[in-house]
Amino acid sequence: MAYGTALSDQGQLTRALIQFDLALSLQPNNPTVMGDRGLTFLRLALANQDRDSIAWYRQLSSAQESLTRALQLDPELPEIHGDLGRLYHLAGDRDAAVREFRLESTLHPDSAEAWNNLGTALGEAKDYDEAIASYEKALALDLQCTSCLLNLESAIRSQDSRVAALARYKGQVAQSPGSPLAHLLYGMVLTADYQDDAAITELDTSLRSVPDLAAAHFYLGNLERHRGKRADAEAQYRKAVALEPRRGEFYEGLATILLEQNRDQEAGEALQKALALEPNTPSLHYKLAQIFQRSGRIAQAAYEREITDRLERADQEQAQLALDVSLGIGSLRSGKPADAAYHLRAALALAPNHPETNFYLGIALSQTGDTAESFRAFIKALVGRPDSAEFHYNYGIALWQASRAEAAIEQFRRTLQVAPDHPMAHCALGMALVSRGDLQEGQTEIARAQQLGACAEHVPMP
Repeated sequence: MAYGTALSDQGQLTRALIQFDLALSLQPNNPTVMGDRGLTFLRLALANQDRDSIAWYRQLSSAQESLTRALQLDPELPEIHGDLGRLYHLAGDRDAAVREFRLESTLHPDSAEAWNNLGTALGEAKDYDEAIASYEKALALDLQCTSCLLNLESAIRSQDSRVAALARYKGQVAQSPGSPLAHLLYGMVLTADYQDDAAITELDTSLRSVPDLAAAHFYLGNLERHRGKRADAEAQYRKAVALEPRRGEFYEGLATILLEQNRDQEAGEALQKALALEPNTPSLHYKLAQIFQRSGRIAQAAYEREITDRLERADQEQAQLALDVSLGIGSLRSGKPADAAYHLRAALALAPNHPETNFYLGIALSQTGDTAESFRAFIKALVGRPDSAEFHYNYGIALWQASRAEAAIEQFRRTLQVAPDHPMAHCALGMALVSRGDLQEGQTEIARAQQLGACAEHVPMP
């Protein structure tokens, strides 16, 4: 276990998994090993650039299987809900991510990371009010949480609530003039509102109390650049980079001011450092293309522009994919399965292997009576998520409704293999068994379902 953990932390993920499997062969129910195994699979998925490959979905599925099992073995395992939240966030299951991050922040209310993660999940679910509140809680716990501050600014921009934020943070400064956090937040929104002089005053005030606030130096760099003071801007960006050398945004700010001074070699070095941290940021490749173009390296400039275009298209496709899936799920919940199928098929045109989209399409097509296509969609969903209890259960319901009783029973049994206490699966399996004459086993399953709060005595098969 210790060897696997060390390998995983060093990025040797495949070798780490071998050690965790050896540890589990000795202690199959060790929750710590199971959790570390799940985290390592999650890291594999994060490192995988092909986000629509079967291999990627299998990595996510293996991570979910291990993390869920670890939680069953030890509900108080440290950071387990945070790891599950990151898993669901990566998979695009926003509701599940919010649920897990909310649990993590409840269990660990003094963790700035937990509140920051919850804010990110809430922001992607467009619950900006609560996202902003979560980021503010994170910053109250850790003033130097740069991600928290940048995420807060992004949430305020997305909500288009800059005016309200200006009034709120101005009031906080008046109420707590000695609070560096109040001055930092007010300076942040003043920067976004291009009130340069007032923003500089607030940020300088925060830095007098806490000189090593990297984000404050970064914002001051932006302000000095906006005022045309390139030397001062460069100095601030360099301070930000020195304090937090793993922030791609800081290197990009430094590269930008260097480009404006035609210091292309230094700018290129800063961009390369930024790209090592954030290789899929289009603006970094675009700036690198500018440097190559100016130095006459036409082929390299064209290559970087091609990467820029590809990444921008990928971002647009990802946004369209999220919109189509959201519209599809909304139509499904509104009782419009035909409309849901239309939107979900549009999403699958962009990402054919996406398990959740195939899953919801399977439900929609089952409701429209297109059973053959529904089954194909469920099977494709299960290829990517073979250990999803909900996928097996809903596939079983679709099979039952199509009079495929034996196949349905098999799916209900698989559901219970993954989630032994799934109440509706016990209920559905029990009623299916009773309907084919297996009274003893069927009644046992129904009784178990009722213990778990499902399956009233006279409820018909779904």
